[in-house]
Amino acid sequence: MSKRAVFYVDGFNLYHAIDRIGKPHLKWFSLQDYAAFITAREGETLEGVQYFSALAHHYPLSVPRHQAYIRALKRTGIVCTLGKFKKKPRQCKKCQQVYNSHEEKETDVSIGVKMIADAVDGKADVLYLVTTDSDLSPAVRFIRERFPALELVTVAPPGRRHPSELLSLCQRNETLDEVAVEKNRLAETYTDARGRINCPAEYQLPVTSNP
Repeated sequence: MSKRAVFYVDGFNLYHAIDRIGKPHLKWFSLQDYAAFITAREGETLEGVQYFSALAHHYPLSVPRHQAYIRALKRTGIVCTLGKFKKKPRQCKKCQQVYNSHEEKETDVSIGVKMIADAVDGKADVLYLVTTDSDLSPAVRFIRERFPALELVTVAPPGRRHPSELLSLCQRNETLDEVAVEKNRLAETYTDARGRINCPAEYQLPVTSNP
């Protein structure tokens, strides 16, 4: 009997890693297809993919794109959990002026709680964590100590290094590279109960000119 696997994806950690590549079309990334590829390679059964993020309303132009992406993910079977951003006052080190920044809240807590809940409920044999956020180390450590039979896998988004804390706690590690993101693209259109879902213009494949 094959092992059951679940993926837990830190949406913004992944987004910013892909954004740094400088190829916007890579942001239309199919988490379901990627997870299915990895689990098939390992002879595992994919039980689900959990995506955690938040809508950045302080960047209003980004919200429709993110909403379209979330709707597309849901159509492929992804479970999406959204947190929120909270204003946080900061002080400029040069001029000492105080300004408001925005900090994502709840995502790392939500991921940790869900991973622990799934471990307690026996929903998976292999837990894949897609992030380089070491703040999740306490949750991973708890699972490792209380459920030693479970296999933990840390997955680093493109261009990012695995944090040493997660490497020491997980039995395996994977690196999600640009090639894998390119190969696992969502369809250009979907339909859900709200209507048509189109890939945002900014995320469409680049047009190649004929020689």
